[in-house]
Amino acid sequence: MASCAKHQSKKNCAWKNTKYHRNHPKKEQYRACFACQGLMNKGAYLGEQPNSEYTWNIHHKDSNPKNGQCKNLIATHPECNVALD
Repeated sequence: MASCAKHQSKKNCAWKNTKYHRNHPKKEQYRACFACQGLMNKGAYLGEQPNSEYTWNIHHKDSNPKNGQCKNLIATHPECNVALD
């Protein structure tokens, strides 16, 4: 599937679809995990920084990895992603 024209990539779609972390002032850099509301750092995407405390990856809300529509993508911690599926 082609990437979202607005967000440029699936990674950016997932990040932009995720709520801001309520306790962090740097809204664009930090978000809250969809599942546990824990802190995630935009630069700690799993494919780029796998050992970070704030690592995140892309979760498909409908649990269908073939559905790459932007509205179906959300950011979660890797361990939360497994628990959601």
